[in-house]
Amino acid sequence: MITATLDDKAAMKRLEAVKRAGKDLRPVFKLMKPVLRVDVGVHFARSMAPDGAWPGRSQASWQRLRHTKGNTYRKGKRKGALNAKGLKRFRNQLGRLKGAYRFKLYSHRMEMISRVPWAGVHQHGGTVGRGSRIPKREFMWASRQSLERYHNFCGKLLLEAFKRGVRL
Repeated sequence: MITATLDDKAAMKRLEAVKRAGKDLRPVFKLMKPVLRVDVGVHFARSMAPDGAWPGRSQASWQRLRHTKGNTYRKGKRKGALNAKGLKRFRNQLGRLKGAYRFKLYSHRMEMISRVPWAGVHQHGGTVGRGSRIPKREFMWASRQSLERYHNFCGKLLLEAFKRGVRL
């Protein structure tokens, strides 16, 4: 009579290594930080939220900028029209929001925190100052491409843990 025996010790060691690696995802989150920084920059460049484009600026904002010194053409046909400097300044009004954030890494989650006090108003919308209403312009969110990279990083981490689990 012939007996075949299968020993699962090696497989169990590898699975334990994968389980340990899955309990602390901070290495994956460290890889995701630059990906998310680029992602937020793209959201600002394209003025887009997860559900579509940001709402446009109000006419009052345009009028206020037009009357600011050095932002408009004063002579000729284009009197009162915004010049390049004025348009650049108007587009860059949310400039501090683009890069003023930090990351907090935990074992199972990552937080992206803005250092700008008024970031929440732009992210969620609300009323500010003398009753001015700011529409919601979401900028801190992860795109589908970023989430796919996150899944790839997780898969690589777990695969490496599986391979390190037992030396053959």
